[in-house]
Amino acid sequence: MKSDIIRRAIGGIDDDLIEAAESRNTSQKGSRAWVKWGSAAAVVVLILAVAGVSGLFRKEPPVSPGSSEAAPTESEAVLEEKYVYSVDAGQYASYIGGKVIAESLLGKKLEDVNVTAGWFNAKGTRLTEEHAKAEIYEISGVSTDVAVAIRFLEKLEAATTDHYYVILNPQADLTPVQAYVIPVETQGEGPVPE
Repeated sequence: MKSDIIRRAIGGIDDDLIEAAESRNTSQKGSRAWVKWGSAAAVVVLILAVAGVSGLFRKEPPVSPGSSEAAPTESEAVLEEKYVYSVDAGQYASYIGGKVIAESLLGKKLEDVNVTAGWFNAKGTRLTEEHAKAEIYEISGVSTDVAVAIRFLEKLEAATTDHYYVILNPQADLTPVQAYVIPVETQGEGPVPE
């Protein structure tokens, strides 16, 4: 019974009403696209505005009095200051710092040494100086003329005294210990963990 009523109602719809409804749907689709793209553009503008405002509130280090140059940002300061350590005297005094090495790769203990360490700026000026005792070890399968391992007996800047660091002869062929070489752009920044 309901289906008869629906059929009569549909049959009684005027063609002008159908055409008006179709044209209305077409114009609404165009306005919906504008709203969709307009909303997307508004979101992009909002993201850019938030990024710009957050940049305004970033705290930069202050410029020191009497300085004509702006103070370096934190990332620039990290690149300008380097932590360097060296054996004070003896055969290993010219060796440079390398990465951490596993204790299982060490040979016998060679000697006790004194170490000087500290922060240097980009111009090579020493900013801090510390002294500590350390032990030198062979690295299994590597000549001591190429590299040895060092273990600090005092913490200095490290969080622990349990690590062994490779120190390398810069005059030697470092191919056997290439995995422990610190890249030139970060050389002198101190030991780098594995």
